Amino acid sequence: MSAVGEKAESCLVATCAHMSLRMVATDSEQAWLDVLREVVPRCADCAASVVPMRAAASDLMHARLHSEQWRSALSRLRHEVMCYFEMAAAHRHNSYMDAVGRKS
Repeated sequence: MSAVGEKAESCLVATCAHMSLRMVATDSEQAWLDVLREVVPRCADCAASVVPMRAAASDLMHARLHSEQWRSALSRLRHEVMCYFEMAAAHRHNSYMDAVGRKS
């Protein structure tokens, strides 16, 4: 993956997490959607662990703001963000356990 792709992937993860945690003010949702529109295409060769989140972000980008489709896409994004961070936490815990020489 290119350096730009890595930065785009990192931005995608952070933006999706931010949007899914309901921290986005209603008047700034469009700005965050614009961020997604910028970075999602640059994440074509992202890590496999990010693919479901990228797909959910793409669905959100194409939904009409505050429609039923929007709410459904945002719910899916929240689910994918939760799964991503659960997997990341487990991976980091396993790495920690390996580093300290204990079995997980």
